[in-house]
Amino acid sequence: MNFLSRFFSKASPFFVALLSLLLFELAQPGIDYSACAWFFIVPAALAALRKPSWGKWLFVSWLSCWAAGIVLLIWLRWLYPPLGWVAVFGLPLIYSAFYWAWFAALRALFPLCNGRRALWQRVLLILGLAGLWILIEWVLTWIFTGFPWMPLAATQYAFPALLTLCGIGGQGLLGGVLVLVNLGIARYIQRQFFEMRDRSITDKVFPAFRHFLRVCPEIYMALLPVFAAIGIFAFKAVDYDFHHDEKFAFAAVQTDFDPNEKWDFDLLREHWRTICDLTASVSEKADFVLWPEAALPFPLNADGVFENMLKGESSALGTALVAGVVVAGEGGYYNAVTAVDPRFGISDYFVAKRHLVPFGEYVPLADILPLRKIVPVASDCLRGNDFAPLPVRLKNNRVLHLGVLVCYEDVFPELGRRCVAEGADALAVVTNDAWYGREAGAYQHMAHSVMQAVSLGVPVVRCGNAGWSGWISPLGQIFPMTDGAGSIYFRGAQLFHVSGWSDDRGGKTFFARHGNAWLLWAALFFVLVAAGLKIFLRRGDF
Repeated sequence: MNFLSRFFSKASPFFVALLSLLLFELAQPGIDYSACAWFFIVPAALAALRKPSWGKWLFVSWLSCWAAGIVLLIWLRWLYPPLGWVAVFGLPLIYSAFYWAWFAALRALFPLCNGRRALWQRVLLILGLAGLWILIEWVLTWIFTGFPWMPLAATQYAFPALLTLCGIGGQGLLGGVLVLVNLGIARYIQRQFFEMRDRSITDKVFPAFRHFLRVCPEIYMALLPVFAAIGIFAFKAVDYDFHHDEKFAFAAVQTDFDPNEKWDFDLLREHWRTICDLTASVSEKADFVLWPEAALPFPLNADGVFENMLKGESSALGTALVAGVVVAGEGGYYNAVTAVDPRFGISDYFVAKRHLVPFGEYVPLADILPLRKIVPVASDCLRGNDFAPLPVRLKNNRVLHLGVLVCYEDVFPELGRRCVAEGADALAVVTNDAWYGREAGAYQHMAHSVMQAVSLGVPVVRCGNAGWSGWISPLGQIFPMTDGAGSIYFRGAQLFHVSGWSDDRGGKTFFARHGNAWLLWAALFFVLVAAGLKIFLRRGDF
């Protein structure tokens, strides 16, 4: 018996689960061993082949999914301590249950993918597992208000060639392909190291043709979309090289204010001087300067003081400001973004955040349960509902139509798509990643912006109070703002020249034009077929 066969027949399920968990975490942004995402499921899949007891499998897989979520979201402990720790352990408890269901399906279906089954049966079972993963990640975009943090595709944020798949079917398509490759690798290992030593399989084949048993069609099927993505990217990269131009220049101002002190009105004057000094240092060559989410806590539409301050700053510099602001509204406030023109003042139009953070910007069921006594949200934020782009007049007098995503709205693929559908030329993400601490949270968040750029075919400009500021090209090229030591955690400002597809060429992707409904229906079809095949195989009808 070979080493792999001995290992997976005797290894503890806890050890195998720990190995898959370790590979998954190593693939995450901030650690950046992204290659691990291509085989993190392999140990679990090979363990499933041994058909461990259902009780042991369900317990170990649930514990592993929960632990993976805790490690992934450990940065939440910085939010409203000690309540942040509740989120660290509570959120994964809810959302990891969906991935737990997937690993239960792995235990049910993958042991059927063996050499005794017909190839078409094995392919349908594997496609069913990939489709289930796609559906789970889609469900997480809306269930319980939605929290699609770190889909599997985000692990590949630094590889534009692979991200090309996002432009076809959104991030779900790349995630499904990653699952396919994982299962294809597991199937290849099973074929080479298990089945080739199984006489009940090899003796059924005529000796002259036994060397063909080493061929594993599943791995080729899984790798086909990967090579297709590389080919598509090569074509797009050459095309982009000849058909792109500079769209505008912007400067990002990263204030790096303490997220709690930022709301201290006693420090407002000092913070105003800081942000104005940073803006002045980079505004001369910029078409506009981008400020982070709620750059200062002074509300607009209150007494006119902050409006006059913004108008005066923009006019003195001769540069437009695109600023994250707090806008007073009837019965509350909006977390919004507005534009300030050096000649015409503040725009009458502002973009308010549409997807609010539960227990951060509003308290669910606050009228029923006394949650405000323990959650530090005195009044709810008002919800925006407009996706029309924010018009920004550039120095050449051209108007840029800027789609705006506030805070963590860039983690929702459909929000960016709605902005582009309304006519946005580029997307702007303004956020406050200072809440994440100086850990992997800012890198995780940035990965979602990369997927927005590639999925939609438009440049994404980004500015955070702290964390990751810069821009991302429509091909997924990343241009961060860093200090001299290469850190993204610092106070500063930087000018960026943003390029995109030329106007006559256009750059909207298939996903931007058509969405991913086709992918979801296909995923559902394969899930149902795999479930039906499982039933028939169990009854011995095949």
